[in-house]
Amino acid sequence: MANKKISPGQEMSFIKQVFGDFCSSNGRIPASRAAAALQVLGYNPLQSQVTEWTKKYRKNGMEFPDFLALSKVAEDKEIHSTDEEVTESLAVLDIDGEGLIPVGQLRFLMCQTQPGGEGEAMKPEEFSKFIDGFPQQDGFIRYRDLAILMSEKSIKFN
Repeated sequence: MANKKISPGQEMSFIKQVFGDFCSSNGRIPASRAAAALQVLGYNPLQSQVTEWTKKYRKNGMEFPDFLALSKVAEDKEIHSTDEEVTESLAVLDIDGEGLIPVGQLRFLMCQTQPGGEGEAMKPEEFSKFIDGFPQQDGFIRYRDLAILMSEKSIKFN
């Protein structure tokens, strides 16, 4: 989804709606649902980041002001890559220079924890969901199109 500018009032209304969708009957969002709520807001933090950010809410959950602060932290920590940077990274998998990479190799790389690397591996079912519907040619995908998809930014709040 392309970037969209929204007014501060729309931003607050949207955050309140997401909070309401994820909170329990006690009016708090359990820490275990924080990552999913942040994803709805357009952020994609690592699970390890969310775990660190929500430590103090494990027992009782987060009230709205806490969730609002958490969304600001997620926004501040958001890292965006340009499609050119992602394309360049994926190009190393294109051994014949035709602009295609094997889906199996991509699955392996994205679903394996890399030694000494940062980040988190996708679960195989997450990868399948991610790649589902993406045009494939005999088990290969166009990495340029994939790079554009991977570098797209969700709705951002300013």
